[in-house]
Amino acid sequence: MGTSPWSLLLTGPIQDPADWEKAVQLAGWESHSQPLLQRSPLPLEDPPIPLPDWIAITSVGAVPALIEAREAGAEWCKAPLAAVGERSARALTTSGFEVALVSTGGNATSLAKALIEEASTGARVLWLRGERAQDFGAQLRTAEFQVDERTVYRTEPAPPSTAPITDVVFFAAPEAVELWCAGDHDFRPAALAIGWTTLDALQEHQEHFSLTLPLASPDPASLTLALQALATNE
Repeated sequence: MGTSPWSLLLTGPIQDPADWEKAVQLAGWESHSQPLLQRSPLPLEDPPIPLPDWIAITSVGAVPALIEAREAGAEWCKAPLAAVGERSARALTTSGFEVALVSTGGNATSLAKALIEEASTGARVLWLRGERAQDFGAQLRTAEFQVDERTVYRTEPAPPSTAPITDVVFFAAPEAVELWCAGDHDFRPAALAIGWTTLDALQEHQEHFSLTLPLASPDPASLTLALQALATNE
């Protein structure tokens, strides 16, 4: 890897980027930022009828729709919340919501399994999702759940720009990995993934990276620890 100071390029996450930049600086690294993705909210045109027994959140991108519904006084947003992994759960709790169920895995399949075990058969689940999400609803329907799918955000490529050469690139979404690997880069950095789904995408494109590693937990503190460990184990 490169000479001191060590450097890292943040390609995400979209939410709370300043916290992640601070995490890089706390590790004593030079921080660069080049978001590869941007998120656009989509309106929830009609309220769910009947009211859901559960609300499923499989991405932090769905949290703003829930906040908007709460501010509008919507009854449906009072249903118990089920969240994928620590990152989504943390986004909900910091926004003032109580989370009733958190899956131990960091993907939608793990949340589907947890809901099937926790909820009653035939329960009504409102799934607030992005445009690209697919399998979660099908898994619940196979278990005889009633699923109301609502697309509440769209993730799109950010305007392109030239990436600075850094020792490490940090990825917070599989889509960001795909965009990076579709580009033309003059260096082969190490790559850090925010979680296991993003790591899977990195490993599918291993030829673009000198090393691929996940964070121990999807939070800024774990990024600081990971960078300190990388610098120590040069």
